[in-house]
Amino acid sequence: MGESVPQEVHSVMSENVIDNQDTMDSGMNNESHGCPDPDGPASNSVIAAVIGVLLVAGLLGNSVTVTVIIRNKNLRTSFNMFLISLCASDLVSACICSPLWTYRRTVGFNNWLWGEWSCRLYWLSDMTTNFTTALHILSFCVLRYLALSRPFTAPTSRLSRNHFRIYIACLWILSLLISSLYAYMAQVKDDALDGDLWPSCSFGLEYKDVFHIYTSVTYSVFFYLPAFIILVLSIVSTRLLSESTESSSSSQFHGTAHAERIRQRNRTAQTQLQLICVCFAFGYLPITSYHIWASSGDEWECSSYTADYWIGIIAYVVLRISECLNPVMYNLGSKEMRQATVRLIREDILRRPATTRPTDPRPSTVSNPNYSSRYYENANAGNT
Repeated sequence: MGESVPQEVHSVMSENVIDNQDTMDSGMNNESHGCPDPDGPASNSVIAAVIGVLLVAGLLGNSVTVTVIIRNKNLRTSFNMFLISLCASDLVSACICSPLWTYRRTVGFNNWLWGEWSCRLYWLSDMTTNFTTALHILSFCVLRYLALSRPFTAPTSRLSRNHFRIYIACLWILSLLISSLYAYMAQVKDDALDGDLWPSCSFGLEYKDVFHIYTSVTYSVFFYLPAFIILVLSIVSTRLLSESTESSSSSQFHGTAHAERIRQRNRTAQTQLQLICVCFAFGYLPITSYHIWASSGDEWECSSYTADYWIGIIAYVVLRISECLNPVMYNLGSKEMRQATVRLIREDILRRPATTRPTDPRPSTVSNPNYSSRYYENANAGNT
């Protein structure tokens, strides 16, 4: 009996040591690869604050744009249906993707506690909105080019609003189908898995090669190729705009004031095209490049782990900034939309009395892709 007591005490002490060691191991972040977490309470708070500000800005900007288009009959054009759809994509990003991403990259980085369904929802909604935005902007540039190069015979001039609605719905369905495989590969993982430096809510390690190949192919087809086409079409459209400006300046049917209005509309449209290229490249090229680069790594050092974490943070913040700039781009491209936005803010938000100003009865050349300054010249000359 005298020897059994020390054995029991030794057994209890051994169990306590093992339990304490397990607790320490479970409290360590990414103990399998020995790298300390690059995040912390301070950085998590800063990240959440930045994303929160961008969320509110994107929510307000895109909501105002949708409200302005719906409430103004002159702005309910076929082209502005694309803007409403783009705003819907940005609103989904702001309301669903941003909160889930913030949790995924901060307190849920090592231990996702919101269920696997929310992890799959994050990947499905984030990738769907990304692909949808790219396809919408590409469609916008193609429509603009057709309206400028073929002002009288552009195929889009024979399409009704229902045709545009069906086309936009097809863009969403296509983006959803492409993104469904990302949702299928997504899973909530244990942070102690060997060689895994990604957040807990990521693709499974068994899908790592598939993820890298699929991402490289889909991003090349639906991001990099559209970006190249957008760049080419923007350059060609800018040249067409310059030629249209020169023809309107030398037209013998119009006075100097009218020619100046034509030039101003062309300069505005040119600015809009340039903003499309800049915003698209600024927002989506960094995040797509990051996904391809991060999924191609095998054994990384701690310095690479830290770099991966902060590059991913910066790339996503840049993407959200570009989405906040989209409503600004829309308003820069249309004087009529700017005026309607100012009226909405002044009268409905600030509750200031309305001011009566004469309105221009002519349709906006920027709000409608099937309308060009060349067509406007001929219409006023009586040749339509």
